[in-house]
Amino acid sequence: PNVAHTYSINGNYNVSLSISNVTPVCSSSTSAVVAITNTTPCSASVTYTLTKNLPALPAIVWDAFPSYSPFTIAANWSWGDGSNTLALFPSHTYSAAGFYNICVSTTVLCGATASFCTNNFNIWKTSGSSESSAISQINVINPLITTIKNNSAEQLSVGLFPNPNNGEFEFTVNGLQEKSAEIKIVNLVGQEVYKATETDLRGTINKKINLTQLSNGTYFVKIISGNANYNSKLIICK
Repeated sequence: PNVAHTYSINGNYNVSLSISNVTPVCSSSTSAVVAITNTTPCSASVTYTLTKNLPALPAIVWDAFPSYSPFTIAANWSWGDGSNTLALFPSHTYSAAGFYNICVSTTVLCGATASFCTNNFNIWKTSGSSESSAISQINVINPLITTIKNNSAEQLSVGLFPNPNNGEFEFTVNGLQEKSAEIKIVNLVGQEVYKATETDLRGTINKKINLTQLSNGTYFVKIISGNANYNSKLIICK
């Protein structure tokens, strides 16, 4: 009954409200057109940093850590060798040593675009290095994935269905180490869209979630109970 919603794009929106009760069964609904005219001007920004992945040695692997502006829906990575990848978090392997201009162009939900380049980046080993001369690779790292790594090998048993879905789905959690589990769902740029702590003394949790207010796209689900965890993609497609 007490909710709030923030619009990111100006426009006219049809807002509906429905209410109902159980006994006696009755319901009512109403709708109205809301004109939004004062949202923040549409803008986009993007940068990234490149860091050598030392644990990967002697293989030559670089990690790119992007900083996307909120509501980024698409990215085009141009690797400087004549190829490009349309993805937010891609990987690329070079077939020849050299200096490359690595650029990324992004688009946000409201339509604005931005780009950023690192010019003449040497992805090969330095002269006299003892590192392997293996082909160099660049991995664009999702900040969510770096934060959900767990040294424990213990995993929760989770059933999530349907997936893909329209924002309404259900999951069952088994193998709880504790009597509760923390549930987080975030979008591709790491923004938290859902968070809850569920408890069940029988060691199993059944939960229905309604996120139909979210936009179509890929989200990430993380469930933690003690040292055990579960990570998965959630796809909303209406």
